Amino acid sequence: MPVGFSTDAKSRALKHIQAIDAILQKSAPGENDPPFSLSLKDAEAIIDHVSHSLVMDAGFPWDVKAFKVSLNSTLSLRRWV
Repeated sequence: MPVGFSTDAKSRALKHIQAIDAILQKSAPGENDPPFSLSLKDAEAIIDHVSHSLVMDAGFPWDVKAFKVSLNSTLSLRRWV
């Protein structure tokens, strides 16, 4: 996860929060659902929405593309174990 950030203004961040909630509702529609797995597509969509709802502080960039590549690489390695 990134460090050195603030959340964007509520009016701009709200649509991203609602989109994340909608993605998660597909897998866990209840309040106390058990743990679940997300597809890579859904995880990447959540990462995109998170990245659009943050304002990065100077000197603290978050390379979203590299973050997704590392997630994809981790999943690829798990398939071999």
